[in-house]
Amino acid sequence: MHTEIIRIIESGLKKEPKKVSQYAELLIKKLKKDGDTRFAERLQRILSLNTSEYGGMVTLDEITAQAPVDTESRMSMVEVEHPKFSSKVVIDESIEDALDTFIKKIKNKENLEKAGVTTNLSMMLYGPPGCGKTTLANYIAKESGLPLITARLDTLVSSLLGSTSKNIRKVFDFANTKPCILFIDEFDAIAKARDDEHEHGELKRVINSLLQSIDNFNNVLITATNHSEILDSAVWRRFDTIIEVNKPSSPDFTEMLLESFTEGFDLDFKDDKKKRERLTSILSSYTPSEVKTICNNAITNAIINKDKSVKYLEFLKECFRHKNHGKVSNEKLIAYLNDNLITQLEITELTDLSLRKVKEITSKHKEKE
Repeated sequence: MHTEIIRIIESGLKKEPKKVSQYAELLIKKLKKDGDTRFAERLQRILSLNTSEYGGMVTLDEITAQAPVDTESRMSMVEVEHPKFSSKVVIDESIEDALDTFIKKIKNKENLEKAGVTTNLSMMLYGPPGCGKTTLANYIAKESGLPLITARLDTLVSSLLGSTSKNIRKVFDFANTKPCILFIDEFDAIAKARDDEHEHGELKRVINSLLQSIDNFNNVLITATNHSEILDSAVWRRFDTIIEVNKPSSPDFTEMLLESFTEGFDLDFKDDKKKRERLTSILSSYTPSEVKTICNNAITNAIINKDKSVKYLEFLKECFRHKNHGKVSNEKLIAYLNDNLITQLEITELTDLSLRKVKEITSKHKEKE
């Protein structure tokens, strides 16, 4: 058994996927023989995802080497990666079932086709910016075990007449050659409605090329847009899974985001229920992307200041700065802190102002309300 593990690692380092598959099969047989069926079945699932469904294991090098290039800029039109996450991906429960179903369809593609079921593995994610559409595309790729090919719009959309349509076909043709997920972010850039009176004929022809490419695509397609209202009506019919991705739908989801983005760090308010609930309530008005930024900034400040834990006060200051786009008025900040469970005594220590002055500022603020 140890020999097979060593051979698998050696073959992987040498980028010999066929040998990885062969030695993995031998390891699975030995595991079953020794009675470790649970681990054997887990390895078999991983192996079958990369072999039986698509006819051979695939390495990133194999895919990247054939990536299409824009004739105008000579730059690659795609980025290829196996997504990884440094923390747990938090998914809103309102869309969790739809995501799980889509991932299961990807994993059972071969079984569905054998049963005569037509599989249209396409998903459109739409909603406000910063709510996690790109993260979800990466999550689906990670969970399905497939490489993610992300189309680069800066090279896909060309200034040369007719080149954008050609580039779209190149990207789809390329993504059709290997098992993968093709991800197109800012989808509205190439999928605007053809009846838009402000667009000229070239961009209208782009839609026709896009629709044909989607119809002929046999792999997994995921798109994301912040402007679903301007998409061509024919585009919507090409997707069998459409998910609206919005801001956090519940305090529980926001709290899970907070836990995920601060994982591994000590919080000085972790045992203070009132402060936890207040911070969660404040963060509920922000997008997941904004929550991540606020958490990262608070953690950064704690490290710079050599604090043993990340303080509740730092989170409040970052929320205030984010809300006011970095513009900090001392009086407004003092009032904000006092409104959110920071005592006047703590504020005097923070600002070096006298307790009398702090009371004067907070009283004036309450009078204005």
